[in-house]
Amino acid sequence: MFINKSKINDTKILCTPILGIGIFFMAIWIFALSFAVARYIEGKDKLSSIMMFIALMVITSAAIIIPALKLRLCGLATKFSGIFENDADGIVALSYVSKVFGQSQSKLIKTFDKLLRKGYLKNCTLGEQYGEPAFFLSNGAKSIDERFKVVKCQHCGAFSEIKVGFTQACPSCGGPLESREKTYDVYLKSVGPRMVLVLKAVRDVTGLGLKEALDLVKAAPFTIKSGVSHEEAIKIEKCFHAAGATVEIRNT
Repeated sequence: MFINKSKINDTKILCTPILGIGIFFMAIWIFALSFAVARYIEGKDKLSSIMMFIALMVITSAAIIIPALKLRLCGLATKFSGIFENDADGIVALSYVSKVFGQSQSKLIKTFDKLLRKGYLKNCTLGEQYGEPAFFLSNGAKSIDERFKVVKCQHCGAFSEIKVGFTQACPSCGGPLESREKTYDVYLKSVGPRMVLVLKAVRDVTGLGLKEALDLVKAAPFTIKSGVSHEEAIKIEKCFHAAGATVEIRNT
């Protein structure tokens, strides 16, 4: 929810091989430089050979430093996201994150701003709560209806508006309020006698090709789809029951 996965993946795909190639050639230039120095000491080589290998090392160092820095940004963004994902109410104190990172708050703010500016992080901003700096998290929704939800307290029955995807205490009784909707896995227990119909149902639900779906059906039992709403799980269950299969809806 808080990292730009496409940005992270593209950076890793591009920078990892460049970094590996850079390290490989750097090792070659270091070996060649040491050989050239030895020959120069023996009077068998010119100083220009040494300078050439030093220049090659400087150029190659850019192919190591630049991708290494970009990969470091990916790691920092992932670490920020890990902290934010474990938050319940959508507000994380800067002082807490500073302790986790082991960095001063001023340095951490600069790091966060850089990650946000370069597109590695999303759905998070830096602000203040009660005069203290804090990170404010959102679920990425654009409209008010998607950002907030009215829920009923299971303890006192009072209704409260809270951020979608987060939890908070009930203003009336202090009990926990949960806006996260429960999700379910749909599990295929047995195919039944009408394998062709089940195969079609698997393709319709998962979007898999014929070969992939067939391999999946032959490998039954398996999870057809995971992390779906109860309404969608019921629809999938009916679809497979009509095909003669036995399915089970499981809580995630």
